[in-house]
Amino acid sequence: MEAVIYSGGGVRVDDVPAPHLRDPGDAVVAVAAASICGSDLHLLAGRLGPVRDGSVIGHEFVGTVTEAGPEAGIAEGTRVAGSFIVACGRCRECTERRYNFCPNRRALGLGALSGDLDGAQAAAVRVPGAGHNLRPLTGPFAGIDDEGALFVGDILTTGFYAASLADPPAGEVAVILGAGPVGLACALATARAGGR
Repeated sequence: MEAVIYSGGGVRVDDVPAPHLRDPGDAVVAVAAASICGSDLHLLAGRLGPVRDGSVIGHEFVGTVTEAGPEAGIAEGTRVAGSFIVACGRCRECTERRYNFCPNRRALGLGALSGDLDGAQAAAVRVPGAGHNLRPLTGPFAGIDDEGALFVGDILTTGFYAASLADPPAGEVAVILGAGPVGLACALATARAGGR
């Protein structure tokens, strides 16, 4: 299958083996849309530690589950958005829904320090702990198109999380530095909470 891979300090499109289930909680997702994150740029600048030559990059994606392990907690054929964090789903932090504090967390496509998992800028991606790390785009989320759903896995959640940490009092002015996608999501979240 075709994928964007890390190669000699840069990236290139190449043919790589298709992913397969390795653990009972895994799912394989056929990627319909993927995007580039600022973290991908940090990877290329060498700020995220060692990266295996030939590893697939990327962690923001939308697609459909094509294979699911017996403990995946998600059905084949389900349209999903991927989380940029791959949490274990079993530790105390995960059971309290504080996935970013999971001591076993990893990330797709961000090198050895993040678990050396192949990423999602490919025709398909393997997602460990699929039931915890994939968001079904069903029910009220079924009408969201792929481009809109890409925001759910990283950009929108990061902006809303940052705004929740700031917790500005209603009516107070909040200053958000940076008007990129995450900054705009943070501004949206702050406004929804009553800040200005």
